[in-house]
Amino acid sequence: MSDGAEQDRPIPQGASALWRSVARGARDTLVGEVSAQGLRVGGTIVLAHKLAPANFGLLRELVVVAMFTTMFSESGIPDAVIQRRDLTPEHESTAWWLSLGTVSLAVGSLYCAAPLIARLMALPVLAPATRLLCLPLFLEGTAIIPVARLARNLHFRALAAADVLAELAFLTAAFALLWRGQGEWSLPAGVAARLATHATVVWIADHRIPLGRPRWRAARDIGRFALTVLSGRIVTVASANADFILVGRLLGATMLGYYSIARDLLRFVPDRIHRIVGRVALPAFCRMREDDRELGEAYCNFLQYLARIVLPVAAVVAIAAPRVLTTLYGNKWLPAAVPMRLLACGLALMALRMATTSVYYAKNYPSMDLLLNGTRLILVVAGIAATARFGLVGVSASVGAVEGIISLAGQYAVCLITGLHFSKALSAIVPSLNVTAACGLAALLGDAIAVIAGLHGLPAMACLALATGIAFLWLEGAQLKEMFANTFAPVGVHSLETPID
Repeated sequence: MSDGAEQDRPIPQGASALWRSVARGARDTLVGEVSAQGLRVGGTIVLAHKLAPANFGLLRELVVVAMFTTMFSESGIPDAVIQRRDLTPEHESTAWWLSLGTVSLAVGSLYCAAPLIARLMALPVLAPATRLLCLPLFLEGTAIIPVARLARNLHFRALAAADVLAELAFLTAAFALLWRGQGEWSLPAGVAARLATHATVVWIADHRIPLGRPRWRAARDIGRFALTVLSGRIVTVASANADFILVGRLLGATMLGYYSIARDLLRFVPDRIHRIVGRVALPAFCRMREDDRELGEAYCNFLQYLARIVLPVAAVVAIAAPRVLTTLYGNKWLPAAVPMRLLACGLALMALRMATTSVYYAKNYPSMDLLLNGTRLILVVAGIAATARFGLVGVSASVGAVEGIISLAGQYAVCLITGLHFSKALSAIVPSLNVTAACGLAALLGDAIAVIAGLHGLPAMACLALATGIAFLWLEGAQLKEMFANTFAPVGVHSLETPID
């Protein structure tokens, strides 16, 4: 958890000290993410057995609504606060008042539009569930500038604590309503509790309100970058959630529940890494923006680390999809297995571009996100419209193909703005292909052994996990050890400064 000493600790200067600060931030974020997701995974498994797929379809719709509202509440302002080289008190106070205005407008509009949103999605219960989120979303919006200030100063321990406590609040609220026989409201109440708790913890960690007068000059300085980020973010969030919206509208809440579980399982590990990489990479890359060579090397290091984890995990989850779904969530979730396999390759490539946005922002090219995600949005809508008649199988195949195409384009864009050779970026992925193939074969072997031995449920999962774990550690044990040594090294130890082999 956060304390005053952590907040007041000055940021070291210089490349070596910067990487030590980044390593400490990655360590704190990793610990928080593991703790939060341990709670989320355990709770989701229990809730999936107790609730119907349609309940998870409603949850996904609420998450999409919350994401759009948060996006308009932020309006690119926290990114502008983090990105600025020199942040004055006038910038901070102006950013605070701007964020307060945008969150008030966004949440008020959401409250009024809730019935319309429910009619458009053909889901009546979405209206009261959406209004339930309005006050928590307002509280979360008021914490926008404290979050940006903590991230800018590389104080990630408080942010990690907020994530853990927010997840605990989600489970507490969800299970309380489930115990009272109100299962249909357990997930919406959990989301509301998560948002309110996260905002409260952030305010406790960084309780300074910059109440100075807003200045037009400061608003203009922040606004140029923030508006470009907002434009890109609108398209990004719309692009990232278009498939959920269309599946829910065209195929119904139950099919959306299957699709959401399939996508969430494939994205579980990449999203956890993204929480670490995305939170740490932007402030780190912003400090390297003047040196393209250093920035390019740092990006390749991130990419190589990501590939060595993400690609093997995607291969194993795709191969073991039926066993994973039935063991964790029950037989009623088996229809999600084929969508998982069709999405696997595209989502794995998508995960490899999770640090690209940080490079675009660091180099002052936020419009690159607008271009890429605008293209993705068009392709996703066109693909789903063309394949919806084939059901969830057709939709999953088209979305997987789009993710692969856009991910390669995103890597190429990073190379263009940093002067990095595209072949060098691709070569950072090559070392992961051997371990991916080995883990895939090990998964097949482990599953075959489980079938021959007549194992079912958790024992069969353990057999499969043991086989893939042995293969991964045999090939990547040394690199994994180096990665954790860098991440958890004491602050005074020289780490992460030397590129990996």
